[in-house]
Amino acid sequence: MNVALIKDGVVENVAIFDTLQIALDMRKDLGMDEMIEVPDEVVCNIGDLYQDNIFISMQPEAPVSVPISAPVSEEPAGPSEIDLLKVKVEALTEHNSFLEECIVELALALYE
Repeated sequence: MNVALIKDGVVENVAIFDTLQIALDMRKDLGMDEMIEVPDEVVCNIGDLYQDNIFISMQPEAPVSVPISAPVSEEPAGPSEIDLLKVKVEALTEHNSFLEECIVELALALYE
């Protein structure tokens, strides 16, 4: 995950982290005001401004404003959607097996 650490509306640091928790720990250690997840398609540099969910490039080539998502929540994320889907598939598989066993029992009772 790419993040920008913001202090007083200015990007103080830009980094890539493996997990949200590592990023949150760094933010606390450095005393930054905000930590913003930066999408891959957005270019963000140290010294750029961040106001109203928009990065404003302060690079001499060409100032550019790019809207981005809201600040990253400090709350740890719950189970991912993939994890939830895996649990649902497992539950449906078990239910399907139960229904198949019921059909077999009904067929045996019917044809005896």
